[in-house]
Amino acid sequence: MTSTNGGIILAAGKGTRLKSTLPKPLQMLAGMPLIEYSLRLCDSASLSTVCVVVDPKANSLRDAIGHRAIVIPQDSDGYGTGHALKSASPYYENLDGTLVVLYADTPLIRPETINSLVAARESTNAVISCLTAKAEDPGGYGRIIRDSSGTITSIREASSCTNDELRISEFNTGVMAFDSCWLRNAITKLKLDIEHNETLLTDIVSIAISSGEIVTSTLLVDSTEGLGCNTRAELAIAEKYLWQRKALELMATGVRIQHPDTTYIDQDVVVGEDSNILAGTHLEGKTIVGRGSLIGPRTTLSNSTVEDGCEIRESTVEDSVVKSACTIGPYSHLRPGTVLADNVHVGNYAEVKNSYVGEGTQIGHFSYIGDAKLGNQVNIGAGVVTCNFDGKNKNQTRIGDDSFVGSGSMLVAPVTIGTKCVVGAGSVVTRSIPDGIKAYGNPAKAQPKPGEILGNE
Repeated sequence: MTSTNGGIILAAGKGTRLKSTLPKPLQMLAGMPLIEYSLRLCDSASLSTVCVVVDPKANSLRDAIGHRAIVIPQDSDGYGTGHALKSASPYYENLDGTLVVLYADTPLIRPETINSLVAARESTNAVISCLTAKAEDPGGYGRIIRDSSGTITSIREASSCTNDELRISEFNTGVMAFDSCWLRNAITKLKLDIEHNETLLTDIVSIAISSGEIVTSTLLVDSTEGLGCNTRAELAIAEKYLWQRKALELMATGVRIQHPDTTYIDQDVVVGEDSNILAGTHLEGKTIVGRGSLIGPRTTLSNSTVEDGCEIRESTVEDSVVKSACTIGPYSHLRPGTVLADNVHVGNYAEVKNSYVGEGTQIGHFSYIGDAKLGNQVNIGAGVVTCNFDGKNKNQTRIGDDSFVGSGSMLVAPVTIGTKCVVGAGSVVTRSIPDGIKAYGNPAKAQPKPGEILGNE
């Protein structure tokens, strides 16, 4: 019968060194909260059941986890990683395989690393397999203490190490794989560490050794995987590594990234082959970029979709959709709710907000298009403004296909300009204009077609 492996994510830490009112597991890193990295790691490493131990007061963290894992509050009568694992004992009391203990603040660990750790424990019949790493100066990380034969005898917290022990390069990442059956009894033997005033999970290694059990370890090939995020500086370091990984991943699929060290691409971003991402560009959230597009330099795309063959230079696009073969910028801004159809051009220093822009439409520089619906092949001259706010409400401007709006015009919404209309430069449009009419002036007045007389009421 196949045994069931599970994972426990310890996420009850206060994160006091971050000096933030936001719980540490919800700190954002490369487009995702820290806890998301641990949850996805469990999924990718095929840990079939997952439990998260949280601070009893962390309601926002519970909401973020939702139904993706069992949530257990850490008992309020104690502190420390050992106490947190004790709090979760109801979760693993019926587990019959390997239990992997993870932390919500170690976002760099890879699924294959967890799989290797589990395999190492199971192949040696060890009760514990520790994930360790090496660094010239492990700083505040606990040191791996071994005897002359190389067998682990204990894990010593850095604050309790002698000077000689502090020179040990091998450190504890905190991640461990346990024989769940053995753990159920051993966890009850953990005691409060008087020196640290908390119950330390690392003490369980000494408990195993003293009872003659096997303890093994897996050494990280890439020590950066073991980095935790306890300070703002460590968050920045971890985020840098995540961005580097993402850049390498995309380049392997055919994306050109001009300067990876100054390009910042979040974890859920998708970029198609032959797209070119220039220096200083940020691709944030759930952004999707199609094939053969040029993005940058110094461009930000946030939670937006950009289809094939677009060119967006030194501009910002937020919560918007840009269809194929569009050009934007430089120095323009698409605000949330904007949709550009195919072959739209948005010139420099233009802003579009909550608007639909039809196929082939041209929006000149220094324009503002807000709460508007523009048809196909419309020309918007330089400095055109849709005056969408009347002091209380946002109102819509509609412009039909093949219309021309001259430079410097003000369109006072709500207003509709029909198809094939011409609005003269500098006009102030306060009334709707029927199809095929030319209008200009302040306020704009419809001009008669040849042979036609219009009233000027």
